[in-house]
Amino acid sequence: MPVWELRTISTDEVIDAVDIYQGMQTVGFEMAKSYFVNSKQLDEKEFDTIFKITPKTPIGGYKWWKEENMRLDDF
Repeated sequence: MPVWELRTISTDEVIDAVDIYQGMQTVGFEMAKSYFVNSKQLDEKEFDTIFKITPKTPIGGYKWWKEENMRLDDF
């Protein structure tokens, strides 16, 4: 998964998200963690006690634009 979410351990609330290049999935977690640790300016041990990093789960294949009417109203 190319999108990683930063979540709090206590409430599981999404704080931030980062999109890692598709070809970098094998090292995506390490890159995302490095990004978030640097952005929060914490050392890694302290960061691990407050936050967790999870892959973003897709909600589904819903494509709202497929249901939109292609005929626009005349004004």
